[in-house]
Amino acid sequence: MLKEESQKHVYEVAKESLAFFYTQSLDGINEAKRESWKIYNDEKTPTRERLLALKIIMQADETRFRLLSEGPSVLAFKTLQERLDKIESR
Repeated sequence: MLKEESQKHVYEVAKESLAFFYTQSLDGINEAKRESWKIYNDEKTPTRERLLALKIIMQADETRFRLLSEGPSVLAFKTLQERLDKIESR
């Protein structure tokens, strides 16, 4: 009983931390995109740096898409795993 409660507590803490770091990651990606757009839109910036800024924007979009598509499935999998564990323990 105590072991199950401690596992549940650890899982809840991890779930809360995951949501926090997930949001923080998305915020960081958005900030990198904003700064990259500033560099790209500044016509005084050399062409090479503007192209590198575009590359960062593309990578940020790809990373954001991957996080948004994989994040919910990871959480859903953990929820299913938790339900399965409950069923097996009965």
